[in-house]
Amino acid sequence: MKKNYICMLLLAAIAIFSTTRAQAQEFHFMPKVGFSLASIMGLDGSTRSGVNVGVSGEYVFPEDVFAVEAGVYYAMQGATKKHNYGGEYISANLNNDYINIPIYAKVYVYKGLNVFAGPQFGFNIHNKFSLEAKKKEYAAVSIDELFYPFDFSLCVGGGYQFENGLFLTVNYNFGLTDVLKYKDIQIEGETNHFPLMADESTVRNGVFQANIGWRF
Repeated sequence: MKKNYICMLLLAAIAIFSTTRAQAQEFHFMPKVGFSLASIMGLDGSTRSGVNVGVSGEYVFPEDVFAVEAGVYYAMQGATKKHNYGGEYISANLNNDYINIPIYAKVYVYKGLNVFAGPQFGFNIHNKFSLEAKKKEYAAVSIDELFYPFDFSLCVGGGYQFENGLFLTVNYNFGLTDVLKYKDIQIEGETNHFPLMADESTVRNGVFQANIGWRF
């Protein structure tokens, strides 16, 4: 179901961007893929690595200096924490999946070198807590009820657009809204319990992303 939902969003984005491009000579269609290092600020844990993939559309204003870019992306976010039990490390993984819609104001400062910033609207579509030892998952539970369905972030970043269409970007998303409904949670495993503790009054996403893509 989740995969079908993502595919429908991406197909809708492609249709919208393709139609818009046919109406404006300065519109570009930009699929991209990359990796992310996600954390949940205020939560007792470390970063989770993952992927993000999606499409965006860019409208470049006359004189090729200012632009507006909007996209739809699937992103793996969350956090992880290792516990030492009798000399054996067990990873407690908090896996959050989001559909993110960023809207950037973009400036080309020199040739293809650009900087951008803007809001991002995130929609939480799935949350799982899992336990892993020796790269093998042996416990998992859905925890959708613990997270808010909507997340609002501020994104800042930069990139380089090559003349052949290839582009590279890096950005950081600063979460501005609380993502966790409760601040003191213990999730039971098969033999042990693992605390999911917040050490601050607000618990927000923080995500670094690096991407590669092609501008058509």
